[in-house]
Amino acid sequence: MSIIASDNVVALNLCAALFFVAFGALILIPTPRRAVQIQFGMMTTFMGFWFSSFILREVVPYSWLNALINLGLAASIPAPFLIYLISLSYNSKSYKPNWKWLAPHLVLISFFLEESLRLNVLTLVSRPGESVRFTGTFVYPAILLHSLLLFVIAIYKFGRNAIRSRGKTRASSVLLLLGLLPPILAVGWYIWINPTRYGIFSGEQAAIGSILGIFIWTVAIVNCNAFKLRTFSVYEPDLPHFVRLTKPIYGFFYKLTDPADYEVQDHARKRRLTMSMIAHDYRLGEAMDLPYRERADILVKIFGKHFK
Repeated sequence: MSIIASDNVVALNLCAALFFVAFGALILIPTPRRAVQIQFGMMTTFMGFWFSSFILREVVPYSWLNALINLGLAASIPAPFLIYLISLSYNSKSYKPNWKWLAPHLVLISFFLEESLRLNVLTLVSRPGESVRFTGTFVYPAILLHSLLLFVIAIYKFGRNAIRSRGKTRASSVLLLLGLLPPILAVGWYIWINPTRYGIFSGEQAAIGSILGIFIWTVAIVNCNAFKLRTFSVYEPDLPHFVRLTKPIYGFFYKLTDPADYEVQDHARKRRLTMSMIAHDYRLGEAMDLPYRERADILVKIFGKHFK
């Protein structure tokens, strides 16, 4: 049965759920595992469940809708906290959590999850054929306020690093900020035009904004400082293909956000490449006594892909 959504909205919600799961899996491929990988993978999994609940609401009996709304809410509760954790761990190779600060948040989230899983947060009061109406306990606004607090802190940390830091830290921070904008604006717009639904349901705006946002976040996460990847070497055979595909996009934003540092790093890359070519040419000429044309052909085969 259809509650509020058209076939297009259901299809977009399905795409959003698949995108979250797929990008989360792609982030988990590079090894060794970093804290930011695990946090991002968990966040995308929960958000995938959240969008899946929107699809299930269109096919389950009306009597199951109350339970599905609460379970979908439960799936979304950890996401803001995980975004906050990502704001702490994306810029460093090792991450040591401050449990004195995190423990109260974990207690609150555990309480919110328990109430949602017990189906006590939201109660459907409308009947089949009527406009969807529900009531909520004090837990629901508490969930929204806690999520808003974590979002504000994460945005502050991303913004501070974007202003004060240089190089990859600034590029990653700007991308992470940009990645938050599409879903926030899309959900805000949906709530504005559907104020009685309070974000419990998802329109096509939320799905499109979330797909765009998770793609931008994926580009930022796989290239952030936590992985210590070379920004200026596209040809790295030990990297997954998806990671290599994101590097030109990340390099573009790197040059856009900090052109001075980009030029310094690009010059250092060219210098390393030139020194390596000179050393190889010397060894080929001295040890193998090859003419310069043959040496040039060998050097092209070795370094050709680095010329990009």
